[in-house]
Amino acid sequence: MSNPQCKGKGKATTGKKKRGKSSMSILDIMHDDSWREKHFTPQEKADQLLPTNDPVKFANRYCELKYPVFATSRNLYLERTLKIPEELQQYTSEQIKQRGWFFLERNLTEVNASWVREFYCNYFKTSLDAVHLRGKQILVTEEAIEDILQLQPKSDQPDGYQRAEEDMHFMRFDWDAVKQRIALDPTVPWVMGKNTAMPKGIKLMYLNDEARLWHHILSNFVMPSTHETELSAAMITLLWCVMEGKDLYLPRFIRYYKVRVHVRGTIPFPYLITQLGRRADVPWELADAKPTAADYKKIIPHSRKFQDLGYRPPFLTASGEVATSSAAPSSSTATPVPPTAPPPASEPVYHLVHRLF
Repeated sequence: MSNPQCKGKGKATTGKKKRGKSSMSILDIMHDDSWREKHFTPQEKADQLLPTNDPVKFANRYCELKYPVFATSRNLYLERTLKIPEELQQYTSEQIKQRGWFFLERNLTEVNASWVREFYCNYFKTSLDAVHLRGKQILVTEEAIEDILQLQPKSDQPDGYQRAEEDMHFMRFDWDAVKQRIALDPTVPWVMGKNTAMPKGIKLMYLNDEARLWHHILSNFVMPSTHETELSAAMITLLWCVMEGKDLYLPRFIRYYKVRVHVRGTIPFPYLITQLGRRADVPWELADAKPTAADYKKIIPHSRKFQDLGYRPPFLTASGEVATSSAAPSSSTATPVPPTAPPPASEPVYHLVHRLF
């Protein structure tokens, strides 16, 4: 129904927009414990109030019963060492320096996989400010994350991402300007879902060099994602904020992606959790598991997923060649037939709102 290639931008509307469950934002979820609680059965809730057989290792009976899932069925998503080639440093060096994101340049030396699995098993509620780990309490507040990563203090004002989400809520966010900034070509399509008020995402192959590089970085250190072909609207917004120099408070995102792990997904931030455990003097046992030496050597950006500078998908290159050849003078003396105009296409809702006011 929608054509994501249409031009224009959404403007504010005074009408009320119905927001279903699918339209909940990251920040909505982070401040709403109900999305987690609804996954608990009555028995699981009861088990959370019962003592465990191993009080050093587990917070309660529920966590003890849940542990086999984390021990055998959930994979670690290990942070990778950042080694940016010289030709790409133009996109990151000043950003990292000005934002104080020096944690991106850390040498990732150790991960205690056993700690990490136990930590996430015991992180069973979004409201927890500290997580039980081998008799110690690991602080998981935004302030604790800010401190361990040595980030700048949180501002009293909304950051760039929060302001963008407010604009989305009132349908005044300019998605076309975002595409202009992050994409190889402004005509590439969005991935649209049921909610036509905003894009669902964009194909990874449509990103320009700078956006692809920051996607590699952010999907490893801030907003973990193993999706190889498509970016979510949340990641698109975060990319745009970084590339436009918007202020960002990263601990908010990191905390969110930690709290959701108990429900689903791979296990992120193992190096960060290990550092938090070290700070809390969690005992390291000889039997504790570690990632393989090969895992420690993985780096970003890596060539398998990061194409050469200036890479363009074949269909974009082909369309450019066609446009060039059609613009050249023809040797034929026949009168050219004027092209038939394509039929008008429908527009996404965020374009249509602009026409109403």
